This record gives sequence, C-alpha cells and structure tokens, in this order.
Amino acid sequence: MGTPAPRSRGRAARLGAWSLVLLASLAASACNPRGIGSGPVWVERDGSAMGSRLHMHLEAPTRAQAVTASEAVLSAIGAADALLSPLRQDSRVSLLNRGAIGATAPMDPDLCRALREADQSAALVPGAFDLVIGSLLDAWGIDGEGRVPSVVELEAARRAAGSAGMVLDLQRCTGQRLASTATLLPWGFVKGYALRAARDSLYAHGVHSARVSFGTQIVVLGPSDQGGPWRIPIPSPEDGEAEVFTLWLASGSASTSSQSHRYVKAAGQTIGHILDPRTGTPVPGWGSLTVVAEDPVRADVLSTALFVLGPDSALAWAVRHPEVGVLILDRRDGAVRSRWNAGLGPALDSATATPLR
Repeated sequence: MGTPAPRSRGRAARLGAWSLVLLASLAASACNPRGIGSGPVWVERDGSAMGSRLHMHLEAPTRAQAVTASEAVLSAIGAADALLSPLRQDSRVSLLNRGAIGATAPMDPDLCRALREADQSAALVPGAFDLVIGSLLDAWGIDGEGRVPSVVELEAARRAAGSAGMVLDLQRCTGQRLASTATLLPWGFVKGYALRAARDSLYAHGVHSARVSFGTQIVVLGPSDQGGPWRIPIPSPEDGEAEVFTLWLASGSASTSSQSHRYVKAAGQTIGHILDPRTGTPVPGWGSLTVVAEDPVRADVLSTALFVLGPDSALAWAVRHPEVGVLILDRRDGAVRSRWNAGLGPALDSATATPLR
C-alpha cells in the first residue's frame, strides 16, 4: 500500500531537520564487501533521504576507496537536498517560495539551471508537467489527510498554479510570485537531479560500476557484480511491490511513475499525488509508466509527464520518440497489460542491453 506523503507546509522545518538526520545516519551505516583480499571490492549502503529510500551498490579497487566514493554520493545528494527540497526552510527553492508577492527577485544560479533543464524536458510533453502546483496539492490535501475541494476552491487553486501563480524567467534567472498560495514543488525531477549528481560524483572518484536507487528511480553505470547489464525489476502497479516486468540496463536511468506509492483517501476517493496541471485534478491510477534515458533528470520528468497523458496518449508519444525507452503497465482492464516502444527494445533482454548514448 502507498502511504500519505509528508506535509510540506506547516511542518517544513521539522521535516527538513529529519531529512538531514537520515542522511547522517546513512553516512554512518555499515558497508558490506563482496570480496576480500587486494582485488576490487563491491560495497552496499542503505539509508534514506528526502523521505525516500536510498541504496548504493558499487565497485572500487579497495574498501577504503568505496567508502570514500559512497560518502561523496551522500554529499552530492545533500547538496541536491539543500538546493531543491521544499521540506527545508533554508533550501534555495524554499527561499524562492517565500518571495514577496509581486516582487521580481533574483534566483539562485544553480536552482535556475536545474529548473531550466527540467523545463527543457517538460517541453517535449506540452502542458503535462508543471512545478508550480503547491496550491493544487493543498486543495486536495495531498500532504495531509486528503480532501475533495469544492469547484470554487479548485478554481482558486488553479489560479495560483503554473504561470498564473508564479512567473519564472529562466533566461534572466528571476522569479515573481503573483499569488500568496503559489508554491514551486520540484518533486517531479528532484530524484533525477540527485541521481545524476550521484553518478557524476562516482565517476569523479574513479567508480565505473555502480547502481544507485532513490525511491522509484535508478541510475546505473558499468557492468554489474555479475559482469553484465544490471537487472531492473519493475513492480506491479497494483501494490508497487511484486515484480511483473524486468529490464536490463548497461547504463542510464529508469524512472517509474504511478499513483500506488503516494496517495491519500477522502470522501470515498483515492487521491494520488500526481496531478494533471491542465485540469488541477489527480490523474487516475491507471497503472505505471517507466522511462529509460541516459539523463536521469529527463527520465524523471518524462515519466511524470507521460503518466499524466494516460496510457494511450503516452504510447502514441513514445512511438514518435524512440530516443527514449517507455514501458507502460496498464491495469484498466483488471489485469496488468504491458506495452512499450522501440526505444525500450535493447533493455528487454540481457543479451542486447548496451550503454545508452
């Protein structure tokens, strides 16, 4: 079962501190070498960050180098947290969200670059992805106990969402809040951003074989501990647990979006956390959608945007975009039915998985 998401407003300061404590406890966790002697060592580390489970599995020449590399991953994810987490009062995105109404304010350069990249990927699926959705999540009580807004309440929330609520000039790197309830929430790409930072950090520390998973997204590099591509289990959209599909990746990232991991219930309805920015309403829990791409940020953004389109429109988009792999698990007929595009072909068989370019 999914669980209600943590409240991001009203409890932000407390949750921000909680996130940092979890990072610290992960940094102190034990390492598990898979080899002994002077040869390469495989190490695993587990923990949590930003409310999601984090797992690392990496190879390094020595245990000491593996620990150093994994510590660098933690630092990279901590930097992403400080930049993008709305659960932290001192994050750059929280500073943007507290801007004076009507005032145009300069944006942190790193935040601006991150938002610009997310916007470039979102432009591939026009209208299906927006980050200024805090008013809509509040209207539906997604970060609380759940509620069904009235027509008037929903319309007011929509007027505070998107460009109507906040103007982002990503060329000049400025932001202007137009509504008091307008809030930018980067959950649609924050894990991809953190995973890319983790991957780059591993490369910088001489690690060329690793798998890092963060919530429902994974990034891999180099061969696995079995010598071939990495086996990526795709869980059932019914419960988010039982494996119903398998992908094989030699490099790149796989991001899965669904409504089964985070939802609330109200008035007899199950309200998922993924909202359609075009209507301001929750996307039906029709199944799950996985995107495979070299860039973790692009995989994260596209998996959310395509899930919003729905299975049929998402497949039509995927057919036109074989540069990324798309897997659709559709449960609308009572049984899970799988469909995919040509771009996913190499990841369907361990013998054909090749590094993405």
